[in-house]
Amino acid sequence: MRLDYKHIIFYLMMLLWAGVTIAQPVVDISSPINVTGVVTDATNDEPCIGATVLVKGFRHKTCTGFNGEFSIEAGIGDTLVVDFMGCETTEKVVNGHPMKFRLLPPRFWCSRCRSISGWRGHALYGTVYNQNAKPLSGATVTSMPSGNKVLTDSNGHFDFTLIEKGDDSLKIEHPLYKPVQGPIDGLEFVIRLEQKIVTVKVIDGCDGEPLVGAFYQRDNSPMLNRSDLNGEFKLCAKEGAILTISYPGFLSKDVIVDSCDTITVALEVDKQTLDMFGLKEKNPIKLYQVLGTVVDENDEPLIGANVCVKGCDLGTLTDFEGHFSLKVPEGVVIEAKYYDYFSKDVQVEKNPMIIRLEHDDNCPILWGD
Repeated sequence: MRLDYKHIIFYLMMLLWAGVTIAQPVVDISSPINVTGVVTDATNDEPCIGATVLVKGFRHKTCTGFNGEFSIEAGIGDTLVVDFMGCETTEKVVNGHPMKFRLLPPRFWCSRCRSISGWRGHALYGTVYNQNAKPLSGATVTSMPSGNKVLTDSNGHFDFTLIEKGDDSLKIEHPLYKPVQGPIDGLEFVIRLEQKIVTVKVIDGCDGEPLVGAFYQRDNSPMLNRSDLNGEFKLCAKEGAILTISYPGFLSKDVIVDSCDTITVALEVDKQTLDMFGLKEKNPIKLYQVLGTVVDENDEPLIGANVCVKGCDLGTLTDFEGHFSLKVPEGVVIEAKYYDYFSKDVQVEKNPMIIRLEHDDNCPILWGD
């Protein structure tokens, strides 16, 4: 049978249609997509109207509307940069989902530039926030160099009725935050303080090794906290706070927090501990730090289990993850005990230990159903 041009065109169209139908679409993550989002002020969750939103490394940009919303063309993996007066510039990577920006106030910012006639002789007011953009009460604001001071109220506000001639900077202080100082370049200020974190490192006064699982109490509070694998605590504490550092078998020590960011505390072995093991104080045998975990038959941690050296009173309790730490001579036997579980004796090892206790079905019940 002879095919004319109509048949040829028909077959070509069928082949083309089949190819289009079978072919799968290829997603190019670098191709622009329509990215939507909203920009709000972290201090009050109000929309930021007129904030600039741009794609980092490109020229195109847009502005937020009356609801703080925006829409811009960008590729997956591109970075959006949001800039708004009185807030820190914020960046986020595009992931294909609607984006939300909560803008924080900068650490030191004035909303009005100095006029040609100067600002001296005028009042000065502003607000102090913490690192989470929450108003910070009780902060001391000092006008320098005159030294005039005011305190922020419950809303974080401060107000100088008159700035003395010659004062050119503000200093803001709070016991739990890092101080900040900056120039007076206007009449209205927004200031953000970063929390002051103190690192306390606890070591063995004999060999200088870190004491893992050391306890600390702050100002005689009942709450106990433990040091990490580096023997360190990280806490927010004001200057003058008293920390009581303790470790099983060592003498406790009180430490006063000062202006330093890092404090090293060396604990000495309690003489009674040496007597327990029959060691002489002048020539003690090396004590090894024992780390371990107490768990049940299902490998669930047992919180508050008693772990002590067999035959003496030196011991400790497991924490919320079932962990414990002791410093003892090599080769001693430790005993793990927990209510309604069988106790277990274990030879001390240098490596982290896992002590698995079995439930005692015959243990009497102390409380009713």
